[in-house]
Amino acid sequence: MPASGFWAVLDTEGFWQIVGLSLGVSLTATSLATLAGTSLGAALAVCSFPGRHPLVILTNAFLGLPPVVVGLALYLLLSRSGPVGVTGLLFTPIAMVLAQFILATPIVTALVHRAVETAWTQYGGVLMVDGASRLRAVPHLLAIERIQILVAVLAGFGRTVSEVGAILIVGGNIAGYTRTITTTIDRRQIAWNDFIVVGPRSDPAHIAGGHDAVVALTAIAGVHAPFVSRGDKSGTDALEHRLWRTAEIDPAKAGAGSWYRNIGAGMGAALNTASAMGAYTLSDRGTWLSFGNKGELAVLIEGDPRLLNRYDVILLNPQKHPEVKQEPARRLADWLTSFEGQAAIAEYQINGEQLFHPSARTPK
Repeated sequence: MPASGFWAVLDTEGFWQIVGLSLGVSLTATSLATLAGTSLGAALAVCSFPGRHPLVILTNAFLGLPPVVVGLALYLLLSRSGPVGVTGLLFTPIAMVLAQFILATPIVTALVHRAVETAWTQYGGVLMVDGASRLRAVPHLLAIERIQILVAVLAGFGRTVSEVGAILIVGGNIAGYTRTITTTIDRRQIAWNDFIVVGPRSDPAHIAGGHDAVVALTAIAGVHAPFVSRGDKSGTDALEHRLWRTAEIDPAKAGAGSWYRNIGAGMGAALNTASAMGAYTLSDRGTWLSFGNKGELAVLIEGDPRLLNRYDVILLNPQKHPEVKQEPARRLADWLTSFEGQAAIAEYQINGEQLFHPSARTPK
């Protein structure tokens, strides 16, 4: 990459947003893992209680816990059909913190346990003679082994900041929201289009012509106007629920079975249902342009930056996927970002309307 290109990347808001989110998630997860791991590790070192030995074995076994397993387990728990899906935490930074916390805590616990156990063997008797109980001895033991404790924290941070699999599953790698350094290996934006809010021309919520999707959803909920949700855990569905959370409205509680209809189907089915009901829905621009059963539906909200739909080309990490055809993939990525590829993207139309806006030179 030329020097000018390198500095251009550093000067983009998206780059620093990714760095900030990466550090914020990893530092938060490491801090929580430090609190939990230090307490548990010290307790395992100095306290005697039933089940202590199996717990030590389990902690050591979890040192090699596969990130993908953690990610899948959390996904099943946090998905809308999962036991705690009602929290709406899936595909959020909080879910990413939880994943990294689970992965880092065994590391911190095991290292603290070994360090404190060594100190307890050497100095425990002296501390007990001086009148300290086992629990009161812990701060002294941690101070004695402070270098090893610092090593444990740094090892936990190393685990969190380099993690990819789990946060990719529960975070979704959503641009501008959950994309971190580790999930941005070789990714180039090639184009964008947008999402839109469509609804009946009669517009009972009076949102037509606006450019703020959150205000529009608030107005729709305020008058209990019919709204169709895909409910299929797609990217469009995830965006819709992020918008509801931003509006601080839980439509599943406020309007389930009445004005808010979760159909658990794709975009075409959602548009057909909205057309039949005279309801509002969130749609991607491409499906809307090719949809033939619009009826009384019309585009009412567009132009909100939160509704941007970015398209990237991603090259797999050759160190992790050496078997894939790296060179042909790179040639395709280079063509998509070239002037010729960008021109081809700009020329693509549906029913006479441009669908994609090339953005390799000016990423959104």
